[in-house]
Order: sequence, then C-alpha cells, then structure tokens
Amino acid sequence: MADHGMKTRQAKMIAALLDPQHRNQETACAAVGVPVRTFQNWLLDAEFVAALRKAEADAIGEATRRLVMVAPSAVAVVVSIMADKKSPPTVRLRAAGQVLDTLLRLRELHDHEERLAALES
Repeated sequence: MADHGMKTRQAKMIAALLDPQHRNQETACAAVGVPVRTFQNWLLDAEFVAALRKAEADAIGEATRRLVMVAPSAVAVVVSIMADKKSPPTVRLRAAGQVLDTLLRLRELHDHEERLAALES
C-alpha cells in the first residue's frame, strides 16, 4: 500500500533529522532521498509532526538521562577549579559564575514546576 511506504519514508526522515551528521533539513532529505518540498508538505501533516515531536522528546529524554549520570563529575570539576589556588583568578571566577548561574536557573525551573503543579491541582 502506498500509505505504508510513505510512513516508512517518514520514519526514515525523522531518524535522519535527528542524526547529528545531517547539519540541516536539506542534508537529511538528501540522505533519505526525499525532496525538500515533500518534507515541507509532511510538516503540514499533524501525524508526522506528532511523530517528529515524540522522537525529539525521546532524544532529549535520553540526553537528559546521560547528563544526569555525569552531573556529579561535572560539579566536582567545577568545585576543584574554584578551590585550586593555582588557577588564575579569572578561571576561578568563571567557575564560580557558572555555579551561581546554574543554581539560579535550577531555582527558577523548580519555582515554575511548583506553580504549574499548583495550577493543575
């Protein structure tokens, strides 16, 4: 059935879009053999867009899990740079700034999550 073939091409296109070797939509289209115009038409298809968004969300979820695993090591590196009196002051200051910036972003995210939970309840 033609529709089944189209779904297979769409799945390949989604995989190509998430492949880091493709720098843009045009190279992803070329890799899959899908004309750019066809891809643009697919972007008007709610089912295709939903599948693309799900694939993107899955990829972000996997990246998040991997970052969570290495976060303690990253924090240890920043703390060691901040504490190393042999490091230039500008490097130590930059490390401290990164810690504070990250802390503020985490606090804002936590606050937003609490507000959203309150609105949902």
